[in-house]
Amino acid sequence: MALGEEVEEMGQIDGGLVNEHGTITVSDKVVTGVVAAGAAQIEGLGQKKSTVTEDIARIFGSKRRGVSIKFDGNEVEITLKIAVKQGYPVHEVAKKTQKKIKEDVETKTGLTVKNVDVYVQKLQETGEEVNETAGEESGE
Repeated sequence: MALGEEVEEMGQIDGGLVNEHGTITVSDKVVTGVVAAGAAQIEGLGQKKSTVTEDIARIFGSKRRGVSIKFDGNEVEITLKIAVKQGYPVHEVAKKTQKKIKEDVETKTGLTVKNVDVYVQKLQETGEEVNETAGEESGE
């Protein structure tokens, strides 16, 4: 097969697809990492006290940490729990988050994003840092 030649899809598996060469599977941890990296670039999202590496490690450790991934073949549904900084239009930050996450996951994993559900659970005061994602405060 020549470089750049398309491989014909033969079937689907959760988190990937089956082709003539075998299977390609993308784990929920990879998708979560892509989501975390993309979300870190959204202006207006609440900031945490920890480093990006610590944040990603927390997300990988528990679905309660603000990201939930659900596979249906090569399609993925993503649910995010976020905090928005005070003074930013909540609906605009949420829409930008949806668009960025969808684009990043599809571009970087080859999966199809069925939907990105965003739950804004907190308005973050200026200068306030969130210890964890907003979702943990509600005990979810």
